[in-house]
Amino acid sequence: MTPKQFASLALAAVAMLTLALTVYSASKPWSQAKAGGRMFANLNQDAAAKVQTIEFSQGKSKLTLEKSGERWLMREKNDFPASVDKVRTLLVNVMAAELAEAKTNREAGQKALELENPADDAANSYLMRLKDATGAVMAEIVVGKSRAEAFGAGKAGTYVRRPSESQTWLANRQITAGVKLANWARERLFEAKAEKFSLVTVEIDGEPSYDIKRDPEGRTFSLANIPAGQKQKFANMADDIVDILTSFNLDESRKVDSAALKGTPFGTIRAEIDPGMKVYFRVRKDGETHWMTIDATGTGDSLKTAADLMALAQGWEFKIPPAQVQRMFKKRAELMETVEAEKPAQSKPEEKK
Repeated sequence: MTPKQFASLALAAVAMLTLALTVYSASKPWSQAKAGGRMFANLNQDAAAKVQTIEFSQGKSKLTLEKSGERWLMREKNDFPASVDKVRTLLVNVMAAELAEAKTNREAGQKALELENPADDAANSYLMRLKDATGAVMAEIVVGKSRAEAFGAGKAGTYVRRPSESQTWLANRQITAGVKLANWARERLFEAKAEKFSLVTVEIDGEPSYDIKRDPEGRTFSLANIPAGQKQKFANMADDIVDILTSFNLDESRKVDSAALKGTPFGTIRAEIDPGMKVYFRVRKDGETHWMTIDATGTGDSLKTAADLMALAQGWEFKIPPAQVQRMFKKRAELMETVEAEKPAQSKPEEKK
């Protein structure tokens, strides 16, 4: 081998080694050599107990979680209660988070990681501030997009940066941020299994009411008291109404004064749920939006379930999407059809011989 050939091979080997190291480095979930230490080195886990408010801002939108006794309330959402579990998880992760890997410090890179200036109207980033009882800022961070399984199966990371710095980091914890009610409220306003519904009564303003009953085996539902000469149009239409009642997500709420309800009555659904629980879903239409109130009573084993639901729902109206309203409030005429009379069998004409 000539010296020239040897030099060429050596250069090729170096290039391949460099490429391999680059690929390896990029594929590693984090690098201890690039670690920036704890996200908030001045705070320990005990500091979580001193946090009185958590502020999130994104453009012109803002949401403040404020501690009130054992509860957390959403100030901009008329003090609707936040999920204590969600807030507790956030604080634990924030206090334990480490800046595991340094990322870009360029503006274009910040935008890709959703770490642009959170004050911009079109920002995808959030500015999060933790404050104590005096209103003093304990910590603040810009929160960007999350990265699933960045640190192994089920261990997500979050891109962050300090507000005064351009350097971005991948933190080793899931840090949730958001300015919507759904981000911090419990996921389900109401939830029950379909097989627990025994009777559902549907009342639509200006329309005949009707009942839906569960079959003896508890598997399907059908219309009750169908008039002679009519039948249920489709086998699963009653099942679909019950199915939509089994759970309601929390999207938007507003405080309600029973003496000054907004909008006009649209309909009411009364559901009897085993064992011994009754839930009333009352819907009003305000402009093009539907709002629902929930009342519940219970006996025996359902007494606490009903009380817990009323502790959350009493005094509030909840926005529900039009598609959900349409499925809940089918008109009686839409569910039934006339039974066609059987035509007498016609005899075949005799063949001529």
